[in-house]
Amino acid sequence: MPSDQPIGSLFPRLFQRIADSIVIGESIFIDDNLSGDYTLLDYAYEGAHKLSFPNILRFTATIICLEGSMTATINGRTFQVGEDDLLLVKNGSIVESVTCSADFKTIAMAFADRKYYELMGRQIMYAESFLIHRSIPVRLHLESSLRESYVRLYKEVKVLYEKAQGPYKKALIGHFLGISSDLFLSMLDAAGKDEESRPREQEIYLKFMDDLQVYACRERNVSFYADRCCVSPKYFSKMVRLASGKVPVSLIKDRVIIEAKALLSSTQMSVREIADTLHFRSDSFFCRYFRQNTGMTPTAFRNAEFTKVKF
Repeated sequence: MPSDQPIGSLFPRLFQRIADSIVIGESIFIDDNLSGDYTLLDYAYEGAHKLSFPNILRFTATIICLEGSMTATINGRTFQVGEDDLLLVKNGSIVESVTCSADFKTIAMAFADRKYYELMGRQIMYAESFLIHRSIPVRLHLESSLRESYVRLYKEVKVLYEKAQGPYKKALIGHFLGISSDLFLSMLDAAGKDEESRPREQEIYLKFMDDLQVYACRERNVSFYADRCCVSPKYFSKMVRLASGKVPVSLIKDRVIIEAKALLSSTQMSVREIADTLHFRSDSFFCRYFRQNTGMTPTAFRNAEFTKVKF
């Protein structure tokens, strides 16, 4: 599998003034574009690696939209993010596309799990156990009073971060992330209670989509996913089709192809290494599978991606 990408090489594409960002090593990144009339395109970071889609995230990210809007397709689902919405995306997710309005204003946070564990200890372990039972990515909404309080806190933390010295900078951010996690988890908990009344087909479909993120690299049998939902394959297929309009086999194939495209466009792995990662019997079998579903070979797809102008 590809190694973790340093957060500092990804988010600065959106935040040009890297010197003003809150950066801890290559594992914690926090910044915003709230001041001035900057847009995301204004923040294009000269010299930064260009972002290609689909892209496999090697960190967990939280995007808070304060003005404007963003549309993101992640793990086969499209999210419309508007004013005061929060999008939480887990490590390992595949981002297929992102578009933003010109007036998009955001606070963005990203952290690689290992260093985040060191900063937050038991609290993040609890968070991980909580999140594993929730459909992620997830969009949440900040009430206006909560949004105002959180933004004030964020701005004060930035001021204190500049004044703090040495290890106190890291400790300050650890406390801020702890507060943020508690807030976001409480919002997830409240959202989870609302989700208890959603239709059975939607519940099974979202569980299936979450399972695909974890198992699609090695499991392409519908029965496996039906067993994960504790239902028969026939009932499982019916529920997924009702919720999505597609049969499970098609969704599994879509996820495998997106996974392959992400590895081809965002890593230097060879075709054989990608075939092994996706648990194909051989690289030739993988090439046939990819060509049947995309109309081109993996090598042709990779070469085409390298010729594109990327954001």
